[in-house]
Amino acid sequence: MENALEQYRQRHGLSYADLARMVGTDRSTVMRHCKAASVPEASVVRYYAKLQIPIEDLQPQLFKGETKS
Repeated sequence: MENALEQYRQRHGLSYADLARMVGTDRSTVMRHCKAASVPEASVVRYYAKLQIPIEDLQPQLFKGETKS
């Protein structure tokens, strides 16, 4: 199962380098985050602020048992 960041990248037809430029980090970091089960806590705010991906999608394990409104 792909995480929310990888889904965003694919949905918008972006390369890892494109996504890295958009959020102000390097390609290898974005690639690592796209392949992980969830985005590391230290990077969640950056992806939320730059791409508007909901935090609960980036870090789903923090919201287990809660329902989206």
